[in-house]
Amino acid sequence: MLQREGKNLLRIKLTPNYSYKGEINFAFGIEDDFRGHNSYAFKVGYTMKSINEYGAEWKSDIAIGREQLFHTEFYQPLGYMQQLYVKPSYRYMQRVDIVSRENIGIAMEGNEELEITRYGSSIAFGSYLGSSYTLEAALSHYQDTLVLNSFVDIGGGFYYPLNLDVNYQARPITFTFLTDSLDNLNFPTSGVKAQIRWTKELPSFGSDYDYEQVYLDFEKPINFGVHNFTTYLKFGKTYNINGETALAGSFSLGGLFNLSGYTPYALNDDNMALGVLKYRYELKNGGFFGSLNVPLYTGFSLEAGGTWENKEKPNYDIIRKSATIYAAADTFLGPFYVAYGYCDANEQAVYLYLGEKF
Repeated sequence: MLQREGKNLLRIKLTPNYSYKGEINFAFGIEDDFRGHNSYAFKVGYTMKSINEYGAEWKSDIAIGREQLFHTEFYQPLGYMQQLYVKPSYRYMQRVDIVSRENIGIAMEGNEELEITRYGSSIAFGSYLGSSYTLEAALSHYQDTLVLNSFVDIGGGFYYPLNLDVNYQARPITFTFLTDSLDNLNFPTSGVKAQIRWTKELPSFGSDYDYEQVYLDFEKPINFGVHNFTTYLKFGKTYNINGETALAGSFSLGGLFNLSGYTPYALNDDNMALGVLKYRYELKNGGFFGSLNVPLYTGFSLEAGGTWENKEKPNYDIIRKSATIYAAADTFLGPFYVAYGYCDANEQAVYLYLGEKF
């Protein structure tokens, strides 16, 4: 008890619970496009919390399946108020993208499956501007490897070999501004989430790339009782390109609610735009399958967007359209989705996710 200016004040001192070691999260996903391509993804993560008196956290994720991933980062607030922080990290990623031959310097029409590997470290400095705004700057050092081995049927029983095995050094600097006031990460009913990210590769610091890039996204839910409409928009633009982007600076579309009729990473290029209108109906607020006490939803989404090269002018021809129907539940293990997507190119895919949308 304190006394100041003749008033009694009660001082309450809170200390972290160092006996709480952290939490484990996992996610699992299956996709099938009915054309002989199916894949799975499994991810497990561990977050160690309250490491020191400033509230530091150490987070690590490992994923196998369609994308091989290892990511670890250490979040260290700079002071008790946690308004400033530093976040060093290391990342290893390997996946297969479907890319146009022209994008990888092959003067032939058609697409190829390209194996992309990226690994390296990054250090970010950030600041919380109020309760819902974050400003962050990051400098990264990555090694990229692109591998392609295939044959193209050129007719007459002849096949032309396509071989690619190249390495690039990436030195991007990134500035990100984020606002997030959504009331629920997976099934929001109010608030807004938006970010703008600017990236520049730095040849003067050893980067083999030379380009600039801007990315924006926006999410806004509107709720009417058991009915929910959520608008999601995103846009990416690569410019001032001098030399290769080598897909390190490319944007991808495909996957659940991301042109769901296409499998993940099916569309890749220097520029991208996507608009999604998602409807969600709350079937029951608890009693999932009569046992688990979690909300159950059903709904659909309408999606339109596309990717394009810098030398192309965006027009109606690049727009791909897709629709999705789904059932979902907000379980204690994370969001659960069963979904079917169909697009105007007669592509289709089914999805089963638990824990996270990959």
